[in-house]
Amino acid sequence: MVMKLYHGSYSVIEKPEIIKSKFSKDFGQGFYCTEIEAQANRWASRYEKAVISMYEYVPDNDLKMLVFREIWIS
Repeated sequence: MVMKLYHGSYSVIEKPEIIKSKFSKDFGQGFYCTEIEAQANRWASRYEKAVISMYEYVPDNDLKMLVFREIWIS
């Protein structure tokens, strides 16, 4: 099953590289995506130039992932 994932940022990220991520993120080093396009828009809205990158992803059980099933709205 192919999933659409979104990443909100200040620039297009064609090929995500975890090594370029920040250590100061809430859940540590990683590349943060969401299935919810509106959430990616909120992440990107803090930048002057908001960019949403979209990826098609086939789940890979060999990757270490942290998945949140609940939606938090603040």
